[in-house]
Amino acid sequence: MIPQTFSTYIFTIARNLAYNHMRDVVRWTKKEQLWEEISCQVSDETETHLLQREFQSAIDHIIKKLPPKKRTIYMLSQNEGKSNKEIVWKLKISPKTVKNHLWGY
Repeated sequence: MIPQTFSTYIFTIARNLAYNHMRDVVRWTKKEQLWEEISCQVSDETETHLLQREFQSAIDHIIKKLPPKKRTIYMLSQNEGKSNKEIVWKLKISPKTVKNHLWGY
């Protein structure tokens, strides 16, 4: 469509520039919101990762303080996923010993 007058032509240019600007503002706002969400997630994940590392470090420290036999039984049970029967068979000890070392009876 060809504008019939110069003022209509100028109005069309101004309107299109305004639409373009509004579109760009909306896009920029959406990008900022997305960036904020991603930043918060990364920050939360980083903090969670640090807390997990600290927690794991504390657990490792406690495990190192266990007596050797109790530590071995714990490692077989928790880290290797062995059942009590498998631990009994592997270490050639009684089921009661495994139970006592794992549950502290």
